[in-house]
Amino acid sequence: MAVEKRSRPASYLRVAFALFAVASLVLLAAPNVGAGAFSLLIYQDPDWPADFSAEAQSYIRLTNAVLGAVMAGWFTTMFLLVDRLVRSHTVWLSVVVGLLVWFVPDCLYSLASGYWENAILNLVILALLLPALVVSRPPRGDSTVRMSGG
Repeated sequence: MAVEKRSRPASYLRVAFALFAVASLVLLAAPNVGAGAFSLLIYQDPDWPADFSAEAQSYIRLTNAVLGAVMAGWFTTMFLLVDRLVRSHTVWLSVVVGLLVWFVPDCLYSLASGYWENAILNLVILALLLPALVVSRPPRGDSTVRMSGG
């Protein structure tokens, strides 16, 4: 059985998805760091909003932790799908549509609510992934996903 060479786009996507998953875990493992990073991004002050109540700050940390866990799971799923993504148009399309379902409403809400900095962060993430996704797009032909084994 011949060993398939891994394509550069697949290797790049694997590394990118892994790094994004690990970075997302920071929001979960160190919610104060995540909250500080977003405050720095949005308000140019990592300690803002220091004048919020302890309960409000606790809720912000909870929201960041939950967001981090969801994002880590999402990027881990994409990491695990990379080998099939480059061979199956259906898997590739699922990942691309999933990214767009995140990107478009997240950016629209960020812009509508006045937090354009978050939309820029989203754009950076998409810009890091999109070129490799475009060049790794498999042909539409056989888009079935076959399970290996048994």
